[in-house]
Amino acid sequence: MVKVVINTPLVSVFMPVYNQERYIAAALDSVLNQTYKNYEIVISDDCSQDSTPIIVKQYADKFPEKINFYKLTNKNLGGDAHFELLLKKCKGDYVCMFSGDDIMYPEKIDRQMSEIIEFDLACHGHAVNCIDESGEIFGEIQQTKNKFYTRNKTFIVDGVPAVATSWIVKRSCAQFNPTLGFLHDLDMIVRALRSGRLGYVSRDKLGAYRISSSSWSRNLNWKNYFVSFSNLFIVWIKSKMYTECIWLILRVSIRLPRRLLEILTKK
Repeated sequence: MVKVVINTPLVSVFMPVYNQERYIAAALDSVLNQTYKNYEIVISDDCSQDSTPIIVKQYADKFPEKINFYKLTNKNLGGDAHFELLLKKCKGDYVCMFSGDDIMYPEKIDRQMSEIIEFDLACHGHAVNCIDESGEIFGEIQQTKNKFYTRNKTFIVDGVPAVATSWIVKRSCAQFNPTLGFLHDLDMIVRALRSGRLGYVSRDKLGAYRISSSSWSRNLNWKNYFVSFSNLFIVWIKSKMYTECIWLILRVSIRLPRRLLEILTKK
């Protein structure tokens, strides 16, 4: 049963979208069907080449009190540069990361905000079902038990224990560095957990994460890995996050050679 959240801070559902005409309507419907009502949808299209912006405009016209649709650029920015611009438009006390091809289950935000308020969390993630292009469930991303996180080296060494689209983060902790590529969520969550702040990952599946042939995770190459990890190391050195850098080196030495081999041998 969902605990009733008496204190209901504004949650900004952060949705940068690009070429997601097949899925964007279902994604927006899943947000609009949330049991938690104090939210805004902050959405921008990164110059899609399909009908994504037309569909989003129709929803924004129908639900103007909930959907803030921005045109932030006249050219495709890609990834974090687009994210960084859109984040500035979020007015909420908390930011709910969400993708235009994923699905929220109705109690997602309610469940997360209840636990965020109860435990004074900086960030909250959760397990997800994995769905294919047709929406069929074929797997899950889930840890074995609910777990609190602080400055824990296993978080960096083992990787983020929840997908990016599952996170709700305090607005003051939400940031994107445009040089970090697919590691932007690792950087954001690690920074959110600094200075003893608390994070939490629930083993309950509160949404569905779509993995398709066009998913970024299916299209990474060795250059993406090399550039992103190198830039993350530089960014953390400049931020004097020396302990985190040591843990990052440990992660790279253990995991990266195996991952690069998988990429290089992929047919």
